[in-house]
Amino acid sequence: MVVVLHIARLAMENNQISQLMQPLKAADVEVRVGNVNKKGAYLLLYKTARVDTKRLNEVFGAGWQCSYERDGQNLVCIISVYDKDLQQWVKRCNVGTKSYTEETKGEYSDALKRAGTVWGVGLELYNTPDLFMFCPTKQENKRYKIADYANTKLSIKRYRYSKEYGFEYIQIVNKDGLDVVNYSLDYTDSRVLQTVNNIDDVVKLKNYCSDMVIMHKHLKQEIIDICKARSEELKKEEGK
Repeated sequence: MVVVLHIARLAMENNQISQLMQPLKAADVEVRVGNVNKKGAYLLLYKTARVDTKRLNEVFGAGWQCSYERDGQNLVCIISVYDKDLQQWVKRCNVGTKSYTEETKGEYSDALKRAGTVWGVGLELYNTPDLFMFCPTKQENKRYKIADYANTKLSIKRYRYSKEYGFEYIQIVNKDGLDVVNYSLDYTDSRVLQTVNNIDDVVKLKNYCSDMVIMHKHLKQEIIDICKARSEELKKEEGK
């Protein structure tokens, strides 16, 4: 209970917890193949340990550290953050699992990623909607596999997550830049209006509008009109 109270105080005084919990950028999220069936494959979003390290460095600078210890068969990663006001280290931890390819390295990396998630880094990835990629598959030993797995290189082109709605859109492309998954939340013009009214920067507004027009073509004119009206409001506010 003491640790929880210390973390709450850290968050209230420095707002660093909320910085840690900011949604990851598309470039920080990787895509891998999950379960495969006759029609295609489910895709999973994940982060690497480098992403956790990067976010912790951005928020705390040199004021954090990680250590490892064994708890029976489990490898535990402990991420500690130094609270200057309390003059002590605040800790959160989690265990890792071994990798099929690089057993030891994979276990350490996984433990760091999981401990980072306990601090809030990439927490939104646990709320990823079902992402299914239709593609040719083949059956081997009663299990389905992607027919051309060696050439399956996937990446995220567009990605937006908000606290209000969760994942608003996810666009995944293959190595040739072609769409394999194009997920978008069922949007209404009232929901767009609510989001736009919370944007207080003209550049961010322009980027948001461009992405929304691409992902929700059935609302193209409504989105343009809403964004234009908000842009004029922001310009008036800047001129005061």
